[in-house]
Amino acid sequence: MGIFNRIRWRIYYFASHIYWGLQLGYYGREAMIHYPDRIFGCKKIYIGDKVNIGHHARLETHGGGKLLIDFGTTIEERCHIIAAGDLHIGKECVISADVYISDCSHGYAHDELILHQPLKVMPTEVGYHCFIGIGAKIMPGVSLGDYCVVGANAVVTHDVPECAVVAGVPAKVIGYNRDD
Repeated sequence: MGIFNRIRWRIYYFASHIYWGLQLGYYGREAMIHYPDRIFGCKKIYIGDKVNIGHHARLETHGGGKLLIDFGTTIEERCHIIAAGDLHIGKECVISADVYISDCSHGYAHDELILHQPLKVMPTEVGYHCFIGIGAKIMPGVSLGDYCVVGANAVVTHDVPECAVVAGVPAKVIGYNRDD
């Protein structure tokens, strides 16, 4: 990398850190958000130290929702994370590109338009040291245990135990990544 690019990168990093530090509820040391697509409800988003969020990410909080992304987590490009309650992503997780994580969904009673119905909020949590594969969907009400692995394009609709490896639609446990 040439000297010009290094200088340009340092200026961008410094300016970005000042901007997000003022916008978000908390923006940790050595954290980086690369050209997000949309960040909504900034004051209720807490980004821990050394968190890295890739290009075109979309982070949202609605109502009384709060989003906490803990120390050292990496979130790749085009991820969409929505919190209408308290959504916590644990330390040192790796979240691949195009992942969707939410703790809410629209009601769907037949007598009213879906957009006019209140959100259903269900506690959702991602444990420590989890790996979520490309294109996976973590649906509302799901808790991922520590050290679990979610396969590419999996749709997780139920809680995942610690150290489990899940894959499929809907996701099912296919093994464990621990030494027994």
